[in-house]
Amino acid sequence: DYMIKVSMIIPVYNAEKFLETMLETVVNQTLSDIEIILVNDGSKDRSGEICDNYAKKDARIRVVHQENAGMCAARNLAMDMAMGEYIAFADNDDVMKLDLLEKAYSAAKEYDADVVKFGRKSDFLDEKGKVIKTESRIFKQAVYREDELRKEYFSYGNTGCLRAVWDGIYRTEVIRANNLQFHKEFRYGYEDMIFCRELIPHIHCMVLIEGCFYTHYMRNWYSASSKFNRDALNKFKDCYVLEEKVWENLGIDNQQTGKKELEIIKEYILGLTVMLSEKNCISVSYTHLTLPTNSRV
Repeated sequence: DYMIKVSMIIPVYNAEKFLETMLETVVNQTLSDIEIILVNDGSKDRSGEICDNYAKKDARIRVVHQENAGMCAARNLAMDMAMGEYIAFADNDDVMKLDLLEKAYSAAKEYDADVVKFGRKSDFLDEKGKVIKTESRIFKQAVYREDELRKEYFSYGNTGCLRAVWDGIYRTEVIRANNLQFHKEFRYGYEDMIFCRELIPHIHCMVLIEGCFYTHYMRNWYSASSKFNRDALNKFKDCYVLEEKVWENLGIDNQQTGKKELEIIKEYILGLTVMLSEKNCISVSYTHLTLPTNSRV
């Protein structure tokens, strides 16, 4: 049996303005049998110092300092260290409700679930920190087991429950047994989506619970996924290739795809469109955007 119920993993990079606010919502969780792994990924501000100060005050906090290697590498390192029965993730500039881990862990135990997903909201902020708009993603209570996980892949995928990692908890043994990691080459977003989707063929039960427990802040001037980058264009093609492998592992054939397949692809196209509409994107070579030759689209 695990002594620790949940390992909360937080990569930290140049987040001194937001980090303490975030950490207060983690150390004060109503579920106390947790560990908090902070990976200071080569921050150039006071973030590392803030991490160390929190670790001195709370024995549940473990801090790793490393040279900058990106969020995926930081999460992978922390997953290798994790001693909790389940793993959870948070971004260093977000906040969560204080009963998030308690509610998620309780549902995991009740249904013997490998994955529990919960509602979240995204606040879009301007450069002064003012909320410009808010989007919520709330789930209806649902339990997916065995065959259902495969048959209903497109329908629950369309709920948005496979787009982020910080809106769920994940059984550590499943991650380890299947050598699941974040793809380090995805340094411009979408690494969350791929991780969630690659997990699905290996799990026996996923539960969606009601309620909004996590607030994700979209700071366009701060987020790596929103800035235009030529190298990032290829991520959309890479995502599609990995997505097809997930379908293969789930035993989904051509007859089951069609329109449903296009729903998934639209998620990648949408991201591409947003990036191309950025004002600092002046000209793009569309040779970067070719889909793989075996694509059915």
